[in-house]
Amino acid sequence: MKRVLFGALALLSALACAADKPGRVVTVYYLHNTWRCLSCNSIESLSRAAVMGGKGENTKVPGTVEVTSPFAELVKAGGLAFESINIDPPENQHYLTDFQTKPKFPVMVETVDGKIVRTKVLTEVWDRLGNSAEFVKYVQAELATFLKDAK
Repeated sequence: MKRVLFGALALLSALACAADKPGRVVTVYYLHNTWRCLSCNSIESLSRAAVMGGKGENTKVPGTVEVTSPFAELVKAGGLAFESINIDPPENQHYLTDFQTKPKFPVMVETVDGKIVRTKVLTEVWDRLGNSAEFVKYVQAELATFLKDAK
């Protein structure tokens, strides 16, 4: 019970920090190639659900999960978004350099007044793909920490 309460308080603190920063937006990007395997599609679906709420599909563990996002108010206020980008077209390849990442990993990006101030790649998503609940928990915990540590 203490653990749940502490987690809830940490999340509320993170959301309050995020709301207090005008011109600040955190976007969780999923950068992918044109051709995608079932696992890649699952990572996008579960990551989107973890951030935005809604249904996430995981082909490793067939079935759909319904996810409640603790970030709904921040999303509604425009301080948090999710975006999926195909990096194969030449005009999108800069994202890999901008975010210092490779495709097929979600990456959290904080921008202030349109300028990138920091990024974090969620490298452990592939390790958690076999368990949808653990996957969502990981993404949401990393995002809560990222929001709490806002510049």
